[in-house]
Amino acid sequence: MRKNFLWIIVGIVLMNGIGMTVVFPLLPFLLGNYLPASQIVVGMSALASVFAACTFFAAPIFGALSDRYGRKKILIISLLGSAIGYILFGIGGALWVLFLGRIIDGLTAGNISTLFAYIADSTEPQERTKWFSYIGAAMGIGCMIGPALGGPLGAISITLPFFVTAGIMFLSTICTYFFLPESLSPEKRSTHFSIKSFNIFGQFKDIFTMKEARSLIIVGGFFYVGLGIYQFNFSIFLKDIFSWGPALIGGILTLC
Repeated sequence: MRKNFLWIIVGIVLMNGIGMTVVFPLLPFLLGNYLPASQIVVGMSALASVFAACTFFAAPIFGALSDRYGRKKILIISLLGSAIGYILFGIGGALWVLFLGRIIDGLTAGNISTLFAYIADSTEPQERTKWFSYIGAAMGIGCMIGPALGGPLGAISITLPFFVTAGIMFLSTICTYFFLPESLSPEKRSTHFSIKSFNIFGQFKDIFTMKEARSLIIVGGFFYVGLGIYQFNFSIFLKDIFSWGPALIGGILTLC
């Protein structure tokens, strides 16, 4: 039974991966409705940066809240927030609505820290690495499904993938509420908060004192910067240079 619950967590991570990447084939076309062609890339970078910044600052906050109030409640709140963010992005109508959708989704995407904490609560030390690797694999699969879903659906309607993704996130919320038990018992929860709990930079200070992990984290940071530059520019490159539509762009991103 415990393993079944852990697979639900892996499924939620998969949904997160889909949500993060479903927008990649669509943004150049969606922002064309709100910005002149020369400013689309600026709008794309602003939306991507807002989402990433909100996630960056939300992760320690969600982690601290889950230590205090339990993992399940925080997961439900974060999944509902993501669903709302995608609905707003699909509704659109104005550029500020798109930014509001990305901000809400970014703030609630901080649930990744809670998901890792749930795995740590529910596994023995000798099997923890295996389940963390499953989370990594699920995120990778989600990043394949996202463009594959967003591209063809975007060819039908540029906003349809966002509503479909919102439905998937809402379904994840229902599964969490009805089928996922709380992993952190009341006696193991934090009884108070400290400023450090909510300070992402304070967490980095602790992490970089770990000599064994410091080099790995730095190399990993450079890797993801390069990957982000590639993923961000690829869709607008294919649209502008080759005149590809969302379906073809989604297909090539899935293949990559």
